[in-house]
Amino acid sequence: MASADFTEEEAQRMVAGINDECHDYARVRVDAEWVAIERGGRAGDFSSGFKESLFQMEKGQCVLTQQILVLEMLREESTEEEWVSLGGRESLQALREKLISSFPY
Repeated sequence: MASADFTEEEAQRMVAGINDECHDYARVRVDAEWVAIERGGRAGDFSSGFKESLFQMEKGQCVLTQQILVLEMLREESTEEEWVSLGGRESLQALREKLISSFPY
């Protein structure tokens, strides 16, 4: 299926699915990390908004990673003309740079 075959509705469903999946993934990861922090007696070392900030960072990184995977899939399924006309190369590079810059270390 070429990228031009995706309708706006299909694209919106795909984005919603990515957001839902990443929300669940981030919540599980952060909850597991927080349990380890609490068991280590270090919960008091963090501000009250730390857990939510960690969640937002994890979710954001997950969403960016999923978007990159979708673009790479579209690149494989598109002709070179379609890929270039959609600005795929630039979009993929921008997402990769954003993902790399989102890591705090």
